[in-house]
Amino acid sequence: MKKLSALEAIRKFCLQCQGGVSANVTECQYTACPFYAYRMGVALPAGKHRPLKTIRTYCVEECQAGNQGQVDDCQGDTAAAGSCPVFLFRMGRNPNITKEHREKLRTAAFRRMEDGSMGLASVLSRANGPFQPAESSKSPRPDVG
Repeated sequence: MKKLSALEAIRKFCLQCQGGVSANVTECQYTACPFYAYRMGVALPAGKHRPLKTIRTYCVEECQAGNQGQVDDCQGDTAAAGSCPVFLFRMGRNPNITKEHREKLRTAAFRRMEDGSMGLASVLSRANGPFQPAESSKSPRPDVG
């Protein structure tokens, strides 16, 4: 069986919610659902793409009414709907990535930060002294007084 990505799991969940009819998923009106933006199984624009956190939010707030402990103990199936497509992602982590691989990714990201090739460290290392605002091409604002 193929391992699902978080986006594929959300899409499958939405299909299950809408009785397996993809047209119903497309026309879904429940904009308050955390999955609404991901219902088509497509990534959001850069910087806003957080399907794992969205799944965690859904599981805690929508499915388990705010009780995080119940998410931990969830069995991933119900008599009415069957197995839950997002069950493996409920903790906000990708089950397709091993703990060892996750640690390697974390270490590599930390090294990039130390080297200055990523994030705030690179911005700060390029700065020559204190903050200098960029020069504006606009004419200066007249003094009102």
